[in-house]
Amino acid sequence: MSLILFGGSFDPPHRAHLRLLRAGLKALKGSRAVIMPAYHSPLKAAARVSGKERLALVRALISGLNEDISVDAFEINRGRMTYSYETLKHLKKKFPGEKIYFLCGSDALSTLHDWARPGEVRKNCTFLVGR
Repeated sequence: MSLILFGGSFDPPHRAHLRLLRAGLKALKGSRAVIMPAYHSPLKAAARVSGKERLALVRALISGLNEDISVDAFEINRGRMTYSYETLKHLKKKFPGEKIYFLCGSDALSTLHDWARPGEVRKNCTFLVGR
């Protein structure tokens, strides 16, 4: 099985996020998705609302959906900035043997060179990019 990681600040989460996620699930039939709100995104200004509030908003956005979508509070619960390479390590332990796809917009992928340990990120996932 494949796992789609959809991370971001989700400040606020909205229907365009859901459309992108559904497109990813459609492209990778049989996959499941994990939405991972960031405690604080390293490349963005501080979020307008708290991590716990954004987590609740993401959960509300997906409530009642039939798709195999879950929310993981790993980054919020850490209470500090968490880098994508750390999140991928967490998911590899939680879902051993699953291929991980990192769903993001082309704008986020264009900044990959600014991410912490971009080589490690690329090694541990395959990017699934939306416009």
